[in-house]
Amino acid sequence: MSFKKSKLASCMELAAMMPGAVAIAQTDDTLSAYSSSVNQEQTLTYFVYLSEVGSLTKATVNNKKKLAVSLKRVEAAQQIVVSAILALDGNIEHLPGVKLLGNFIRIRADAGYAA
Repeated sequence: MSFKKSKLASCMELAAMMPGAVAIAQTDDTLSAYSSSVNQEQTLTYFVYLSEVGSLTKATVNNKKKLAVSLKRVEAAQQIVVSAILALDGNIEHLPGVKLLGNFIRIRADAGYAA
């Protein structure tokens, strides 16, 4: 079976979107060299869905110029949201999101934000 790069990228983005409804908990154990105690830190991965659709639509699928313009628009909207989130707390980590088939970003933050 032969895949073009665009089809492979679409498949990978679809696979990335599937677990989108779940916040993923991750626990990190850190042991200090000067302490005998273990600090446990729990982080969650949050999926932030933006209301605008992704870049790949019927209108952009065969038109590279429209796709490029749409992709820049989605990236700009995502960057505004990411900047606002990172301004809240410097410990929040921005993870790669989806721009083509969907429009969401992923962030990793302390589990205390879930409450």
